[in-house]
This record gives sequence, structure tokens and C-alpha cells, in this order.
Amino acid sequence: MMPFTNDIFRSLMNVLKKHNVSAYEIRDSLDRTLLFYARTQDDVEQLIDLGVDINHQDKLGHTALFHVSSEDVINALVEHGIDVDRKDNEGRHVLATYGFFKCHDIFMRYADRFEEKHIIIDSLYCNQLENIPSALKSLHDNGFRITLCRFVEIEHDPEKEKPDNFIQYKARYIAVLDALKEYCYLSTFHQLHQDFICRVYGNDKVKLFSYRDFRELIESM
Repeated sequence: MMPFTNDIFRSLMNVLKKHNVSAYEIRDSLDRTLLFYARTQDDVEQLIDLGVDINHQDKLGHTALFHVSSEDVINALVEHGIDVDRKDNEGRHVLATYGFFKCHDIFMRYADRFEEKHIIIDSLYCNQLENIPSALKSLHDNGFRITLCRFVEIEHDPEKEKPDNFIQYKARYIAVLDALKEYCYLSTFHQLHQDFICRVYGNDKVKLFSYRDFRELIESM
């Protein structure tokens, strides 16, 4: 079954409520339950009542918390006892993911619910560059220890990007690099000479840039 559209989700919810049957066996092609598609607190609560396991993990090891779409859904999942520290198949914590960077102020309302206090950043999401500095600050201010993965994935190749296209990202990347240096555990840079992975889309090639080289390339554009 392919990922559900909102219309399909609503239709399935109506059928399940009408016939009062378990929703847990309904999965998409990534083994995601309907809870991954919940958009409101009411969706979450009804699906739990219909038998969906709140801690179900998909083929990537993600729980629904990795795919939250709104403040209401985050609140409902946490208040109903989702395991906030469950990691995915790559060992990634939810506080290092796209969803956290997008909604970090909401997640941090529940900072005391997280037992894991060491967060490893392994990706700089292009669509969340503007939010990453404040997200890192919020982690730091709430007592989390932040380090970088040995390699950090980025979505742009500064040696290949056209300046006119890349200029919209330049200031955001510099702000992110400043935040990483300010809030990450210092040995990340002093001991590892941190590299960033540039994934070149369309093939399997990758490039490696040191933190210093990556910053110099961006600043020179």
C-alpha cells in the first residue's frame, strides 16, 4: 500500500469508526500506521482507541513522532506516553531530525521527558536551515549535550551551485555554522577536524569538506 493521502486517511478513519475495528493492521508501503498521518489531537486519540500502537516503528525505525505535522499532534503523542527516546534504525534521535528543527519550541516544552541528553546531529536539512540555529540553542539551554556525527550531510555542493541560486542559502548556512561552533561540544571540531558530506544528487558520488573549507567556500560566493 502506498503512503496515504489526506483524503484516503479520512475515508479510512470514517470506516474504522463506523465499524469499530482495530486500525493497527492498516499499514502503508513503509509499514506506517494511520497514526503517522494524524493531523489533529482527535485523530491521535481516536486511533489509539482503535488499537494503534503508539510506539510502532516503520521500516526505517521511525515512530509517529518523527513525522509530526502540528503542535496538537506532538502534544497528544507525548501526553499519551509515546517513547520520546526511541531511536530509528540509524541510531538517530528524534531531536536530531527535520521534525524537531521545524517544531523545536514545542518539543522543548517536554524537555524533562527526554532521558537521552546527548544529541548527535548528522544532517543539515536545507528546508530547515533558518530554524537550526534557534533549535540548537534551545537544546543547549535545556541541558542537552550536542555533538556532530563524524560526517554531516548537507544538500548543496558549494563548488557546483550557481551563485545566483545559492545566494539565498548563504546567510542561512553561515548562521548554522556559527551555531554549531557555539553550541556543539568543542571536541567535535578540535579532535575530529569535522567533515561535511556533500551529496551530489543524480549519482552515488559524495564530496567531503572540512568545516573550515566549507565555510570559506560559502563566504567567498
